[in-house]
Amino acid sequence: MLTTVNPEAAVAVGALSGRPEQVAVLQVHAPTGNGQVVEIGRSSATDDATVALLREVVTRIGAEPVVCRDRSGMVVDALLVPHLNDAVRMLDEGYAGVADIDTALQHGLGYPTGPFAMIDQIGADEVLAVCEELSAGGTGLPADALRPSPLLLEHVLLDRPFTS
Repeated sequence: MLTTVNPEAAVAVGALSGRPEQVAVLQVHAPTGNGQVVEIGRSSATDDATVALLREVVTRIGAEPVVCRDRSGMVVDALLVPHLNDAVRMLDEGYAGVADIDTALQHGLGYPTGPFAMIDQIGADEVLAVCEELSAGGTGLPADALRPSPLLLEHVLLDRPFTS
């Protein structure tokens, strides 16, 4: 049994099902130029046989499985979204403009796209929702670092992209 609901859904669904050892969360990410990742979030009760079966299924569909604890953001969102939020903070605090921050990460760090182009691609509303989920706790990361930038909220409320 699996669910795509987050956070910490494996524990809740496992408890309700009476079979917590057979429950995990799958978070399917959009394919990138480097391939596709599907995160397999396991609770402390999820058994190795369930994880092995899900790894096999994910591999068969041509994606890369990433096994992790079932926590807010799992791995990808817990790393990516605070990074995107920091870029918005830098813009809001006047470090540099949108194009320069995007260029710095693309050419300075070798990223395929800059953070603002990525926010516009993902959707600022989705980035904001994950920021709020992460800042609510359960990640072990400092809440201040995860609090959504006021400028991100502004762009969501005004339905305004960062790039044009």
